[in-house]
Amino acid sequence: MADPFVGEIRMMANTYAPNGWAYCNGQAIAIQQNSVLFSVIGIAFGGNGTTMFNLPDFRGAAPIGTGQGPGLTEVVIGEFKGAADVTLTSNTIPAHTHTLSGKTLLGDQSIPANNLYLAADAGTGGTENLFYMLPGATTPDTNLSPHCVGNSGSGSSHPNTQPFLTLGFCIALQGEYPSRN
Repeated sequence: MADPFVGEIRMMANTYAPNGWAYCNGQAIAIQQNSVLFSVIGIAFGGNGTTMFNLPDFRGAAPIGTGQGPGLTEVVIGEFKGAADVTLTSNTIPAHTHTLSGKTLLGDQSIPANNLYLAADAGTGGTENLFYMLPGATTPDTNLSPHCVGNSGSGSSHPNTQPFLTLGFCIALQGEYPSRN
């Protein structure tokens, strides 16, 4: 393996961190024993900065480039964003409407078919209108039957995880010091 830069991170298929490397599992390590690495990454990933600092934590996270791309929010080294599961609410989805159309026909059609929507049930002699607009009205002033509209779903969170293949991320504890340009 070519000599790494101190603080360089590589993906590995090993089940162990090679000599001179450590898994990026967010663990706190002592500054006194790792002063060169501390001089490279500081407390970007946590720690108290006097006796301990943390390594990056890639468990369940994907790396992303630092900075601000066109139309994107700026991200800095060490910043963690996102969640494995999310719950959609009316505040987290874009504003939208659902239109409803109707015709003056008996409800003897499979719904929806031919742009027909529910009306009085012709098959059983029913008289309940599930949607009705008064003659001459320009806006509906009638509530729809709960059989037609209502909340749906359980309100539970759903997975928000992209497809992935798990590899270990390891950081070089030793190697060539990355000098600045």
